[in-house]
Amino acid sequence: MILKTAQIRNFKSINDSTEFTVDKRVTCLVGKNESGKTAILRSIGKLNSTEADAAEFDIFEYPRRYMMEYQQRAEAEPAEALTTTWALGPLDIEDLESVIGPAARQIQSIKIQKGYDNQVVFTFDVDETAVAQHVIDSFNLDRDDLRSVEGVTSLADLHRRLSDMEPRSDGLHRILDAVISNFQDFSAHQTVAHRLITRLPKFAYFSEYLRMPGQIAVNDLRARARTNRLDEGDKVFLALLETVGRSVDDLERIDQHEMLTAELEAASNRITQEVFQYWSQNQSLRVQFQLQRALPGDPAPFNEGWIIRTRIQNTRHGDSINFDERSTGFVWFFSFVIWFNQIRNNLGDNLFLLLDDPGLSLHANGQTDLLRYMEDKLAPNYQVMYTTHSPFMIDASKLHRVRTVENVFTQPREGEMPGAGPDQGTTPWATGSLAPIRRHFSRSKRHWPMRFPVPC
Repeated sequence: MILKTAQIRNFKSINDSTEFTVDKRVTCLVGKNESGKTAILRSIGKLNSTEADAAEFDIFEYPRRYMMEYQQRAEAEPAEALTTTWALGPLDIEDLESVIGPAARQIQSIKIQKGYDNQVVFTFDVDETAVAQHVIDSFNLDRDDLRSVEGVTSLADLHRRLSDMEPRSDGLHRILDAVISNFQDFSAHQTVAHRLITRLPKFAYFSEYLRMPGQIAVNDLRARARTNRLDEGDKVFLALLETVGRSVDDLERIDQHEMLTAELEAASNRITQEVFQYWSQNQSLRVQFQLQRALPGDPAPFNEGWIIRTRIQNTRHGDSINFDERSTGFVWFFSFVIWFNQIRNNLGDNLFLLLDDPGLSLHANGQTDLLRYMEDKLAPNYQVMYTTHSPFMIDASKLHRVRTVENVFTQPREGEMPGAGPDQGTTPWATGSLAPIRRHFSRSKRHWPMRFPVPC
């Protein structure tokens, strides 16, 4: 399934983003701080998030200036939040065709919505009559049986007619069984919706702040994992553990520390090799792991139990430093590749990647490397949407992929108080507006508009 458009309403700072197009490969969102870029990513991710704690719209994410009023009617009138449109890919059509027949090829566009009731609603056109006829044609009925189902208009009609028919021939009985077993609620629409929701990509969100820490106190990590108090960096380290088939519970049996160290370094070497295909800044870096007993004099929580330390060695100079002390650019790139490999291994390739300010800490050359990684490794297999403030994270040859995110202010009408909210039919104070950034470029001179004065 390919995301074509999105529209966000009533979410955090966004009253109404207006509908904007999504590129079939990479979409880049640019705009000032607080314009709503992250809110757009987070809202879209809630359609089918990989994160359990980010998968639903919460009433406290409703725009604050209207929340008090909305709370009074939220249960009876849950607000809209996300509207998306999708196109089916060849595999999607093939899957649907195996159930509903040629009618699958007629499904041109699918609207999927989710609001504060967190119900996913599918809207699309499907020819119920054609699907019912396909089921009938799948069986070699004789002339009398065909006459019995002549003029059927839907699966529900077919089910009703066959259920009321006594006695039924073997052929008609097989058709009835097929309708009951293969079609949800005897409806082609419901059946298609149930199959599509299993084919909807998982939305994976990665932020600039997801970086693997340079040292991990095993006892502290286990305790925080049990109470669901893991921070963003912990998630990257646990992703690394998963790549070697280990879990945080395995760290309780850490007596075989040489084996664990060897496994981590083997995984690190594979990841490092992948990083260095695109990391042009320094090819002499290697990641090392050390498993050591804590020293009582060290600060808590690194003063008890086992400590896993990550270091980066520069083979050119022969020295090594703590992972946290290395340039944040390399740490981020390494952490991202760990996270991405773990997500892909766990969830497969049906992913939509949401990257929030990727490579913010990278040098301009490093950002160019990251763009190349996204183009070569990600875009051929996944849709990607990312935010950025950097002109170096924008491919000047693909400006059609860029959308600006800006706050648009509208003065209230005469006699109207601000804050009544869009749900009351008033003009909202602010809406997020997205438009292709190419509209803001001169054909004769390539330069940024005044509101984003950074040369590209």
